[in-house]
Amino acid sequence: MSKNGYLLPVLSVFFVLYFFLFPYPVREEYVLVPERKISLENVTGDLAGLSGSIRSFRGENRMGYYDGEGHAVILDGTGRSCISDRFFLQEREGELVAHSRSGQDTFVLDTALTPLLFGDHLFLTDIFQGYISETDIQGRTLWDYDLPSLITCMDYRDGLTAVGLLNGEIRLFDERGEALFTWSPGGSRISAIYGIALSPGGESIALVSGLDPQRFILLERKENGYRPVFHENLADSSRQPLTLSFDDSRNILIRGKGEGLFYRPNTPSLMSFPLEGEFVEGVTSPDDGTILFASEENQRALLALYTRRGDLILTNRYGDRIFDMDMRDGKILLAGSDRAYILGRGFY
Repeated sequence: MSKNGYLLPVLSVFFVLYFFLFPYPVREEYVLVPERKISLENVTGDLAGLSGSIRSFRGENRMGYYDGEGHAVILDGTGRSCISDRFFLQEREGELVAHSRSGQDTFVLDTALTPLLFGDHLFLTDIFQGYISETDIQGRTLWDYDLPSLITCMDYRDGLTAVGLLNGEIRLFDERGEALFTWSPGGSRISAIYGIALSPGGESIALVSGLDPQRFILLERKENGYRPVFHENLADSSRQPLTLSFDDSRNILIRGKGEGLFYRPNTPSLMSFPLEGEFVEGVTSPDDGTILFASEENQRALLALYTRRGDLILTNRYGDRIFDMDMRDGKILLAGSDRAYILGRGFY
């Protein structure tokens, strides 16, 4: 045997001992684990049985509540019905019947206006006539306002109401309905506001404005009102209202065309997350900052989970359309046309 003939058995013994004495950790895979399936077919209304951390959700024709103890209450969500974590409204014979989640403090509104719920705050709107009013939990009008154009989008946060209009204006109102700020971005061939969102505390206003080009614009509160601090033309224009939302860290999620867009304060550009199909919704986790996008193709949804740096963690098919999505307390809630799922997140 040549002097190199002993090399193979010696190295084999070395590698066997190395891997047994110093095992290499296998990379864990991030997974979404279904923990509960909620049927939306049967309407059940045992609101008194809810406890713990309660969140609201809505499907195609149903809405409901889910609590931290695993209980769900399903309500009729047809017509002009809407829901928040503390209140819900249902339409009955042309009237709006409002309830607190406990089933108490009920009032009836004989109105043809469209209700919008932002947490504890109820607004009644006539989108086409440009009319808006805020109503308290006893059904009394707190303030109202006649706007000069059709309402295209709206948001409420911490006592402030922001409204976008078809004529390209935005209006900001305080809790008494006093107009605090009016502004027209301009700079596009067609002027219209396609999306608007308020940051926590109302320090910033995010909006998508115009066509040809369509632009994302961020305004920040200064001494003499709000001033633009960032803007970027979007690669593709949407002629439908766009979804914009701030998370608690003032990051912004924006609906794109075949992509999800993300903006972190004080960064030079929007971050693009390519998605299959059409964007449906995006949410960020308050726990670890991960971003969950839902897109739709052929009446089926695709979930894509990213880190805040833009690294893809996983994709997952969902055999239904998604109408609502929420991510908090380490759980993901998905509501479809006839069922909802509670998903846990973890490593396998």
